[in-house]
Formats: sequence, structure tokens, C-alpha cells
Amino acid sequence: MARYCSFNDDVVVIVDKQNFPVLHEVHEVEPSRQLLAAFMAANVRAQLESGRPCDCSYEGALAMLSAYQLLPEFHSPGLDYLAELEVRGELRTYLDRVSRRS
Repeated sequence: MARYCSFNDDVVVIVDKQNFPVLHEVHEVEPSRQLLAAFMAANVRAQLESGRPCDCSYEGALAMLSAYQLLPEFHSPGLDYLAELEVRGELRTYLDRVSRRS
């Protein structure tokens, strides 16, 4: 997935500490890879379905949070924060705001 995103002009995927906070937390490699794959795959799918190459971090974050729920042994304060924002209905706004700063 990372290779596809790196070498394909049809998609734009931005991975940073705001939309993928696991980057800056110390974790086991395998769960982090699974979460990253979920984030990137949903982000790319949303772009391909829309026909527009623009980062879809919200869709990626939703998939990542769904995958996170399937990893009960894995704990991430950053993902917990994103999940809390989604419960409050603020995740999309947060991701839009941080992506404009990038």
C-alpha cells in the first residue's frame, strides 16, 4: 500500500502525527502496520471512488479506529483521543484543521 501511494499520482495520502498518532508512540511493529494499512487503504479507496486525488484522512482514520477496536491488547493514547473526537462528532473538523496546517 505504501509503495502504491508513493508512486501513484492518482492518490495523495498524508501520514503525520495528527492523523496517525501511533507514529510517535512506542509500540509493537505488527499492530502499528495493521493500523497503518487500514488507514492508507480506506484513504486511497475514498479518493479512487471520488475520482479526486486529495487526502481523505477522515475515511482513513475511521478505518484505523475500527481496526484499533479489534486489537484489545494494543493501547494508544493518540488513537483514544481520535476516537473521543469521533464520538463527539469533531474528528472530521479536527483532521481538516490539522491538514491545512501541514
